[in-house]
Amino acid sequence: RTPDGAEAARQPLRAVMGRGDVPEDALIRGTDGRFRHLRTRSPREALDELAAEGVAHVMIEGGGTILGAFWDAGLIDEYWHYQAPLLLPGGIPAFRGAAALTLAAGTKLHIDDVHRIGPDLLIRSSHADREEFSEATGIN
Repeated sequence: RTPDGAEAARQPLRAVMGRGDVPEDALIRGTDGRFRHLRTRSPREALDELAAEGVAHVMIEGGGTILGAFWDAGLIDEYWHYQAPLLLPGGIPAFRGAAALTLAAGTKLHIDDVHRIGPDLLIRSSHADREEFSEATGIN
């Protein structure tokens, strides 16, 4: 979107990952032909398929299960976290990766940027050791 909220001229490729069919009338399909259905549950296979089409950057927007699958596969290199001034005790976790049971076992992040968007915050962070992450995953 443009700063005034209008649809931008250049739109991203929209991709859905999963084996189930995507209804023909699903809004995610759009009308511009920029839709791909990646018939896999493997994050690595999905990224490989997109890379074969020339896609170099992917934004994962989904629920905790899909984010957790990419996390557990070691394929997330940057995190954009939107935080509203709102607490919702209980419920479904937003991110379901393999649990780190201690603080020492958690992944250390580097805060790259913080923006205020109205009352909310956008926190952009990356792996504290990007070079090590790049070597381990092949992702730059």
